[in-house]
Amino acid sequence: MVVDRKQEDDMTSLQRVEQHLKKTASGTLADLLKDRVRQRTTFLLLDVSGSMDAPIGPGHRKIDALRRIVDDLHGDLHGPLVAFGLCTAPRQVAYVDRVPEPSGTTPLKEGIVFCHEEGAQRIIVVSDGAPDDAGGALEAARAFKHPIDVFFVGSDGETCGAAFLRSLCVAAGGQYDDTPLTAPKELATKIRGLLNA
Repeated sequence: MVVDRKQEDDMTSLQRVEQHLKKTASGTLADLLKDRVRQRTTFLLLDVSGSMDAPIGPGHRKIDALRRIVDDLHGDLHGPLVAFGLCTAPRQVAYVDRVPEPSGTTPLKEGIVFCHEEGAQRIIVVSDGAPDDAGGALEAARAFKHPIDVFFVGSDGETCGAAFLRSLCVAAGGQYDDTPLTAPKELATKIRGLLNA
């Protein structure tokens, strides 16, 4: 078969374009896969302890506001939802597909350990106060070796809980925020920002 110079140049150009497309596509695909893995390893760890039953306004409880926030985040949640404070679950921690009714204590340490064991690479905690075992929670946060971000959703009077959660963020290299549950849209927007970061 005889190939003239112009055909040869055209084939070489076509091959260069194909190689460029393959590199670009594989880079984009690799970036997409990396982003998906990161999203799936970001766990949203929700406090559903008994204190989340407290009212935040007429006919509204903390847990109801948390449900609205999680519903608002639905399209942005690629990683799992984990609840801590469940009386019915082993270690009071479990995967959930919706926010359950509040019950139990505040086993944040167990929640962090659970997420760590399940492969989390980032944890976003939403909690209204101090945990049952502050020292254990800090130890678990340090052992996690990845960021733990915290949204404190307790009342202004819960200074101990806020101070502890702030120190947890420092220990875990995460971000702290105290947007109240009475501003669910703002809180959802801030959580969404971390989910998509």
